[in-house]
Amino acid sequence: ERLRAGLGLALDAVANGGLRLSNLQPNSTFGTAGLRNDDVILRVGDRRFNNNGEFYDWISTVQPGQQLGLVVLRDGR
Repeated sequence: ERLRAGLGLALDAVANGGLRLSNLQPNSTFGTAGLRNDDVILRVGDRRFNNNGEFYDWISTVQPGQQLGLVVLRDGR
């Protein structure tokens, strides 16, 4: 588990795919977007991530203000 400065969250890979959010800071970009601790990011746009390193590498290429579509698993739905 790693908490990344600037993102305000930590991500953990889950066995069935996706990245579980933890340590989510309410005023972070992801917190203000409505995400919650224990949400699982299944996809961002058409991209899937197998580990948090892939996600962190990719997110560093996203331009500030760029809108991204997320598919999130919350409470099994």
